Amino acid sequence: MFRKRGVTIAETARAYADFAGDGLTGTPAEMSVLADRLAAAGVAVALLPERARGR
Repeated sequence: MFRKRGVTIAETARAYADFAGDGLTGTPAEMSVLADRLAAAGVAVALLPERARGR
């Protein structure tokens, strides 16, 4: 997996921390594409507007 995607274990650990923590932010289009890719991989996805996250 790591070699196939060109991702190091350290990069994967940082990405996991982002997902498991406060989450990620981006434009609606970016978040939609990411949500689709994660859902296709079997991951449960919840998209919330910024204001719903208390920011």
